[in-house]
Amino acid sequence: MHRKYMEKQFIYDGVDLTSFFIVEKIDRQLVGTIENSIIDVPGRLGSRHGSTNRKSKRIIVTIRLLDQVDKTAEQIKDEILPHLVKNEPKRLELPDEPNKYEMCILDGTIDWNRLFTGARVPLIFIKPAGVSFSKVDKNVTTTEFTNEGTAPTFMILTATATGANPARIVNNNTGDEITLEGLSEGQIIELDFEEESVKVDGALKMSTLWLDSDFWMTLHGENQIELSNLNLIDITYRERWL
Repeated sequence: MHRKYMEKQFIYDGVDLTSFFIVEKIDRQLVGTIENSIIDVPGRLGSRHGSTNRKSKRIIVTIRLLDQVDKTAEQIKDEILPHLVKNEPKRLELPDEPNKYEMCILDGTIDWNRLFTGARVPLIFIKPAGVSFSKVDKNVTTTEFTNEGTAPTFMILTATATGANPARIVNNNTGDEITLEGLSEGQIIELDFEEESVKVDGALKMSTLWLDSDFWMTLHGENQIELSNLNLIDITYRERWL
């Protein structure tokens, strides 16, 4: 039997779905659907209000069911369904982009009747975040680095305190600044820019953070930060693509 995509190449929420399906085709929507709506303004004859909404991108995975001669259709459905139906987006890995993954959720209905006749059936996933993620984190040990993804992303910065206060991290691209105080020499500082959190020697310690501090996203392209009273250990980030 011909199989274009082999095992361990269609993984959703950690489950290899090629144990159930033959993947025939993968279609990726490059731009989310744009919807325009125009409504009459109540009490204002001839006045209208318009709005434009962009929906989440879709990924359509066309599949056929593998032969399951020892199981009934109901048994197969009950086995497959929990792996596909989720309450929130889960990690989706597909073979056409082997170095990336998406955070997706299944949308619409599955035509089980057609699936059990051996016909090709589309599985429609939507990706609310609108970006793809690298499977591998990047790690740098310099204050100048390049985000090669096409979308902004978050970083985790780890440094040691010199003991002088306050300590500062400045984004030279945007001017955003984070200020910390109450640090002792040798303490390990970890700043998670997505969670907007500060850990000192592994323990959460938000009391060190000045209230006017601004966490930021790492921009596409060249980035430069400046540290005061901190010695950089490393910066870790996961590239994203629009």
